[in-house]
Amino acid sequence: MGLVTPSCCAIFSVCGAVFLCSIGLILSSSGSIYIKGINDPDKASTTAYLAAGCYASTFVLSLLFMIKDRRTDRSGSYDEAGYERLGGGEEAKSLLERGKQYGTY
Repeated sequence: MGLVTPSCCAIFSVCGAVFLCSIGLILSSSGSIYIKGINDPDKASTTAYLAAGCYASTFVLSLLFMIKDRRTDRSGSYDEAGYERLGGGEEAKSLLERGKQYGTY
């Protein structure tokens, strides 16, 4: 999966949770002043807090995946320069040899 995907999810989850908590706080304190069209501010603030909880659980899952990805042994899948090895077998070796022959590599 790589480390980029869970990191991106973690960042968006934190931003979403903070945003929804602030909306819930606004709705629970004096929501009818700042946000128009809300009939029941208490119910709307509860819903915002529940949605923030969903974002927080996504953040926790993202952290778990980041920990899992860091613990996964990847010592054999990268070369000395840090590039990922994709396999290729004999065909890749022959292409590399042809590149060395022409001075490309």
